[in-house]
Amino acid sequence: MNTRVAILISALTLSASQLRATTLETPNGLLRLEVNSEGQEVHERISIKESGIWTPALSTGNAATRVTTTENSVHPCSITQVSPVDGGLVLHGDCSVGSFEQRILLTSEPDVFLVEVKFLSNPEVKIRSVEDRYEFAPGRRTTDTPSSGPVDFVWSQDIKNEAGDIFPNWTFKSPAVMLQQGKVFTALMPELSDRLQEPLALDLDVTSDPLPWLSYGAMASQPYGHSYFRRSPDAGPRGIADTVAADRIVAETIQYRYSIVASTQPEKLGYRRVVRRLWDQEGHTEFLRSADLQQNVLRPQLVTFDDWRSDT
Repeated sequence: MNTRVAILISALTLSASQLRATTLETPNGLLRLEVNSEGQEVHERISIKESGIWTPALSTGNAATRVTTTENSVHPCSITQVSPVDGGLVLHGDCSVGSFEQRILLTSEPDVFLVEVKFLSNPEVKIRSVEDRYEFAPGRRTTDTPSSGPVDFVWSQDIKNEAGDIFPNWTFKSPAVMLQQGKVFTALMPELSDRLQEPLALDLDVTSDPLPWLSYGAMASQPYGHSYFRRSPDAGPRGIADTVAADRIVAETIQYRYSIVASTQPEKLGYRRVVRRLWDQEGHTEFLRSADLQQNVLRPQLVTFDDWRSDT
């Protein structure tokens, strides 16, 4: 890690009313995370440097993390503690139905933060979802015409048929959600692992709330229609739970990881940043592992049904 990394810690274990600005900045000085207090609320803000000026890209009302129980009750999490860690910050907080830890780390990429989330639910609480949601700070236009939409660019790998639709991990092909307005580009990209058992999903919305938003986390889904998935009304993440009697709900830890990409990009072309990153980190490796193209270059039709069944 570059020794010139600017990690400015002004508060360690303080209440929301006492917490002052805490800043994490990349070595190149082009991406910044600020944790600020306004009254009794502590919020996160991610800014990019555009023409020498810090421009907000993403923001949160309280913490980014929010929890929904199976009664469809939403519990925004509040930040109660900010601490330095090697190459980043760790935020601790309360969600009324449990506690969370959000670890935000610098990476070797100048416009990327790595985020690691752990949520510990209270005993007897039935969790429907745990997700990190960020509002797109540039907002949207009032116009929505074929030539001028609410934002310059919006993308997810599937189309939402209803407001409650999500994009679950078993549908991931190009796992990312992206928004761009002017030169301000941002995206959430899952960091997947075979070790974690939660059902994971991406989500976004441009028109329903005052500001467009992006989210990622652990949430169960159910299929409907031809190829749509909505949030499951009564199922939740499995998490890493203690082994107890089947009729007892106990505290469990839910974990997920993702990257925040935020930078100044050419207008309407910021998606190229994510396309290249997906290829470098996922696509190229999977291409080389492809049995049909790499082992039967001249005659891919020789792949057997057993091979296809095993892959599926």
